[in-house]
Amino acid sequence: AMMKQFAGSSAIRRVKPVTFWSGIITADKNGKAIFNAEIPEFSGALRIMAVASDGKKFGSTSKIMTVRSPLMVTPTLPRFLAPDEIFDIPVSLRNDTPEDGNFNIAIKTSGAMITELGLEGFAVPQGRQKTAFFKTQTGSDLGATAFKFSAEGNKEMARTSIDLNIRAALPVQRSFESGFIKDKSTDLPAKLEGMRVKTAERTLLIGNQPMLRLAGKLDYLLHYPYGCAEQTVSQAFPLLKFPELAREISPKSFEKESPQYMVQSALSRLSVMQTSDGGFAMWPGGHRSEPWVSVYVLHFLQQAAISGYQVDSMLINRAQRFVADNYSDTIRDGYSYLLPCYAQYVLARSGKVMHGPMNYLRERKAADMDKLSLTLLAGAFAASGDLAAYRELISAKPATLKGKDKDQFFSSEVRDLALELLVRMEADRKDDAIPQLANKLYNLMADNERNITQDNSLGFLALGSFFGQTKSAPHPAGKIMSGDKELAAFETNGTAQVTVTGNAPLSIKLDSVPEEGSFVWAVNSRAVPTIKSWKPYSNGLEISREFLTRDGEPLDINGIKQGQLVAMRTVVTSTDKPVADAVISCLLPSGLEPENTKLATREELPWITKGNVSPDHVDIRDDRVLVFSDIPGKGKVENVTLLRAVTRGEFKVPPVQVEGMYDPEKSAATALGKMIIK
Repeated sequence: AMMKQFAGSSAIRRVKPVTFWSGIITADKNGKAIFNAEIPEFSGALRIMAVASDGKKFGSTSKIMTVRSPLMVTPTLPRFLAPDEIFDIPVSLRNDTPEDGNFNIAIKTSGAMITELGLEGFAVPQGRQKTAFFKTQTGSDLGATAFKFSAEGNKEMARTSIDLNIRAALPVQRSFESGFIKDKSTDLPAKLEGMRVKTAERTLLIGNQPMLRLAGKLDYLLHYPYGCAEQTVSQAFPLLKFPELAREISPKSFEKESPQYMVQSALSRLSVMQTSDGGFAMWPGGHRSEPWVSVYVLHFLQQAAISGYQVDSMLINRAQRFVADNYSDTIRDGYSYLLPCYAQYVLARSGKVMHGPMNYLRERKAADMDKLSLTLLAGAFAASGDLAAYRELISAKPATLKGKDKDQFFSSEVRDLALELLVRMEADRKDDAIPQLANKLYNLMADNERNITQDNSLGFLALGSFFGQTKSAPHPAGKIMSGDKELAAFETNGTAQVTVTGNAPLSIKLDSVPEEGSFVWAVNSRAVPTIKSWKPYSNGLEISREFLTRDGEPLDINGIKQGQLVAMRTVVTSTDKPVADAVISCLLPSGLEPENTKLATREELPWITKGNVSPDHVDIRDDRVLVFSDIPGKGKVENVTLLRAVTRGEFKVPPVQVEGMYDPEKSAATALGKMIIK
């Protein structure tokens, strides 16, 4: 996909939480209980809570305890930084010692940024607080950085530390290659033209499982960063059928969470997307049920229940009633029969066979149906036990798919092939068409650079079911090398995975030549482009961003004052036809932070107006703003976010990007900029 992922998108914590549980303590004869707790670097208020019981009597109480030291050092850092940025570090020192003092302040960093700063003889009167400023600069490295601060004087010492991430101001670009090992020696050179070599990382995976060729797509699917209802289902759906195969294909994806945990988490998340009528909105908090997504979610819920997962009966029953009442026989003008046929298929698979609507579609409408509609309706009859009707429909001559479905129902060749393969395998495992369909789908996914969540999900679901029942051919033993260094050795039929950084060479050495088509290699690469190589682009969409004053006037971004309110306006238009389900990703400069939209005291600017299309969902994170919306053929989508200039310095302004989530060729991005906060 053309939309690249930015590094460091996880939540950023300024204050580390303090929690402690004593366990059960027995009080003495006076009712007193004592326990010791080690408090980490912290100053502020802690709530101490106690629950007591004595036979059938019980009670509880709480009290606030203030944690402070005679000397307190409080630094202020931005939530994140980018390479080669100049910034100020304010360090406040509070002197509650018995007398005035001159204090020594030291700053030391480790990790991606290495520096040492110091100030001696900083005078702070007793009972007062003063702030010292340190100017410094990040280097060229990316990654986690630990800042350690200390202050010493008047026989006291104070320490504190802050962890932050130095992330690229340009998007991390990912690529994936795969193929078959044909010789005893195979070289896999790094392809890093236009990339910062120090940021490059390549992961090589080898084995005799054909699905390894699709490891990059599974990795993309499992780490897709947004999380609407469709994407939530798509991430978890394949894990129902082949959790162990998924571990083998993408082992890093399951280092912290098991496939089963991911499925159960998806079920929990979907419960907050169900609307009052029983359908499912695209985003949490939505009120409008999306037709195709609602049926797709029910399909997943039904399969999860069959697979033994705990599915809320109210959740699935309400979804089933909604689909049966609204989509099972609804024919909409200008649309094909995909939706009612998919609804009938999912309902029949869940045991709710609607014979009347199914027979009506078969007898009256089959001649007008496209191939996938016929296949899904055939699957519904197969699930009901009517194999004669199944065979009739699966072999019927299809009509042409109507255009509107391509925009509304996530249509694609991969998705359609995957659903057909699933239907045929469920109806008749001896169907001669199954191996040919599986091979076609496999090659289409392996050779196609497009990454669509529903495509990948249903493709893996179908292929996992197919390949999970086939035996892999053996392959010879060997080792993975980087130059003269051995990185890993593997036995016959074994798998291996290694990761190298920079432009380190990779090669595979085997004891013998493998059988043709039996030994698979896959390389997943990621790197940050150089500033020189980054160019703005526009492919069917156009995007712009500007920074404005509180009055809505253009703002000189080279003269922003610390503490100033900044309005960031992003505008997207289509240069051709409408684009459904686009995501606008706007990474923030390091010196700006979004205003907290949950605070009643935040400013509301009366001049802010929305574009002629309201976004479906806006997600304001610590380091970026994500806007999800359809882009109309005419008109614009506009979003304004209020930011605050919090850190003085010279910062990069990352490009803002837009991409159709289900049509990634439709995309655009701006240039890299610069901002100065004084």
